[in-house]
Amino acid sequence: MRLCLALLLLLHASIATCQAPPSPEDLAAIDAVVADRMRAHAIPGVALAITHGGELIHARGFGSDGRGGPMTADTPMYIGSVSKSFTGLAVMQLVDAGHLELDVPVRTYLPWFDVAEPCR
Repeated sequence: MRLCLALLLLLHASIATCQAPPSPEDLAAIDAVVADRMRAHAIPGVALAITHGGELIHARGFGSDGRGGPMTADTPMYIGSVSKSFTGLAVMQLVDAGHLELDVPVRTYLPWFDVAEPCR
C-alpha cells in the first residue's frame, strides 16, 4: 500500500510540474509504469485519473475489482484509512491559513464533540 501511495504521489508531483498536459506518449508511459508496478507487487486493481488545470485528461482502470470484474475508472472502492491522510492534510491547511490551532482542545471548534473516555 505504501508503494502504491508513493507511486501516485510521484506521478502527481511529476505531472503537477508540467506546464502543458501530458502527451499521449506520456500517458502511455504512465500506464506502463502502473501496470509494471502492479505486476511486481501483486496488486489486483488500480483506478487512475489524471487531471490538468481542473480538466480530466486521462482515466483508466487496471486489473480486477476483487470480485472478478474488470477495474474501470468508475469502479467504486472503499476509501478505508486513506481518509485519515485527507483529514490531516485539510487540518494542516487550516492551521497554515490561521483558522485552527493545534494546541487547543477539539471542543474549542466542535463544542458538541464528545469521547467515551476523556483525557485526564
